[in-house]
Amino acid sequence: MSDEVVRQDELELDGEEQAAEKQAAEKKPAGKKSAKPANKKKQGEKAVSRYLRELKSEFKKIIWPSRSSLVRNTVVTLIMCAIMGAIISLFDLGLGALINLLMSLK
Repeated sequence: MSDEVVRQDELELDGEEQAAEKQAAEKKPAGKKSAKPANKKKQGEKAVSRYLRELKSEFKKIIWPSRSSLVRNTVVTLIMCAIMGAIISLFDLGLGALINLLMSLK
């Protein structure tokens, strides 16, 4: 489903760009052809504009968590960090004591 929506958005953007190019071509006199390439600044502006439109459409697709869900997940994360810190500290203390014991045997 999301692939279809993304593809549809791309088609709409391509269609808008093609329509703008057709309008620009219609405004130019038929006998004159532009010898210089398109202005790089305009191309850059067009790319930034397209990027921002796509960014906006992607932000609309995000499902943001509710406040209660966010708080619950944060608490779970902090608890797991504390548990893992305690486990690593215990291993460190145990291995340190083991090394001291082995060093004292000499």
